[in-house]
Amino acid sequence: MLVQIAGKDFQVWFDFSRRIVKNRLGKDVISATGGETTCTIGKFDHNTKKMVGEIFKGVAFCSKRDQFCKSIGRKVALQGALKSMFPIEKEIRRSVFEQYFKQVGYPKRNR
Repeated sequence: MLVQIAGKDFQVWFDFSRRIVKNRLGKDVISATGGETTCTIGKFDHNTKKMVGEIFKGVAFCSKRDQFCKSIGRKVALQGALKSMFPIEKEIRRSVFEQYFKQVGYPKRNR
């Protein structure tokens, strides 16, 4: 997904990993609980269609006791990546989240 931050284009993408457990028959299956979501943000160059410069990452870990939820993991990981980019600028982070919600279609909760 492409987002604009301070007038520059950045690419945001997510990776997921889930826990593998053995079922009663001894076969490996994907667990409904636990997992990890990683968000990566980098500057996108339209001419070369590649990432350039620094790359920022955020990771969300899901407890073995918690149900894995893709949308919550994405939000937590995105927040971590944005905080590593802009530790103080809350307005910039808010702008990126608004673009994210607009593209993904999740409703924004008012607090």
